[in-house]
Amino acid sequence: EDEFVDGETIAFFDYNDWDGLKSTIDHYLSDVDHRETVRKKGQEWVQANATYTQRLSEAISIMGGLS
Repeated sequence: EDEFVDGETIAFFDYNDWDGLKSTIDHYLSDVDHRETVRKKGQEWVQANATYTQRLSEAISIMGGLS
């Protein structure tokens, strides 16, 4: 939740809020342009910030490097 923005890079819904989930699904099924914008922005964020290489590098940095 800290790294993604609801409606911009991802679509969140509240746990056990099935009506809210249905509403979110219906929205993204009917609004193709918004759905594609969110998908593209989310994919771009992941490619820029969350690849395995980036995550592993961050983990090694946190652990103080390898000896």
